[in-house]
Amino acid sequence: MSELQLDSKTYNHHPTHAVDEFESPSSNPVEHKRHGIFSPSEWLLEMLSTIGKLVCLAAIIAIFWNMDNKPLSAWNSIVSLNAAISILTTAHGAALMHGVGNFIGQIKWLHFKEGVDRLENLQKFDEASRGPWGSFMFLATVKPNLATLGALITIARFALSPLTQQVVKIEQQLVPKGDAVFGYAHEYNRGLILANNVPDSIPQDPGLQVAVLRGLYNISSPEVFSCSGECRWEGRYVSLGFKTECTNVTQATLDTSQCAKAYDNPSLTLCNMTTPSGLGISTRYVETDLTTTYCMNVSSRWESDDELRTRLPEIARFALYRSTSDGNFNAWDVNITDCSLSLAAYEYTNARANGSAFSFEQTREPRT
Repeated sequence: MSELQLDSKTYNHHPTHAVDEFESPSSNPVEHKRHGIFSPSEWLLEMLSTIGKLVCLAAIIAIFWNMDNKPLSAWNSIVSLNAAISILTTAHGAALMHGVGNFIGQIKWLHFKEGVDRLENLQKFDEASRGPWGSFMFLATVKPNLATLGALITIARFALSPLTQQVVKIEQQLVPKGDAVFGYAHEYNRGLILANNVPDSIPQDPGLQVAVLRGLYNISSPEVFSCSGECRWEGRYVSLGFKTECTNVTQATLDTSQCAKAYDNPSLTLCNMTTPSGLGISTRYVETDLTTTYCMNVSSRWESDDELRTRLPEIARFALYRSTSDGNFNAWDVNITDCSLSLAAYEYTNARANGSAFSFEQTREPRT
């Protein structure tokens, strides 16, 4: 087995002599050259980026000012409105970040010139000038200083484009259109001129009869309008129509009832009664045989032109008698209603049509 042996030779140590190297006064140092303020080596690019940023901001404000509450057709450009705003916003952000990045870079040297700081913070200054993540880490790890403002601007800049896009809101609005119409009546005039112009000589109007029956039986009919899409008619419109008023006059009418046996048929009982408006009602009754369960009497107010003028707007009045009979045909649960039919003027406000639907915002009760 081999053994390790230490060399017992003695080494002599000699002190070294330190030599200070310095620049001799006779050497020629490189002088610092000061560039002009508008030189590319100084602030020219920063000034141009600031001017470009202000121009983009002014262009965005001008577009918003000119296009506010105007139709999209007013934008006459090959580039859409949203695309133009997006381009200007992107250019504004790029110009802004160029200045902010240089701002943070200059603050970095001033910060280390003023005092001692950790060397790793030098890299954090550089990262803050490059993007939002570096700015976020700079805010989280470095004490607040003037560069903190630049980091906040870098982070906030990314919210500028989405917020600007939200300002542009395009919505559908109504425009005047001459072929959108709906029908309503101001007057009723058949235009009949007859030599013997009396009420009985005027032919009946089927259209008016249908309108009256629809109102009496609450039958709806399609509205007359023409609209290719969604239409609105702003304003108030007065149309001619009918209205009815009915009153229960059962007790008052039964109090006037007068009954008597028929002259030619003693088993038949005839009763006559009169409503408060003067309409007569007649009923018949035969014990265990028959009784009147329904009776209607209509009285027209158009007996003459003079009478019609004095009684308008009422044009007709009618009375309804209804009852139920028991096993012996005795009338019970009698109900007598007195109704009037009158002309009326209906006031409609703000008509609307959408597809096949037509309605009014407000309908005021008839004005007679």
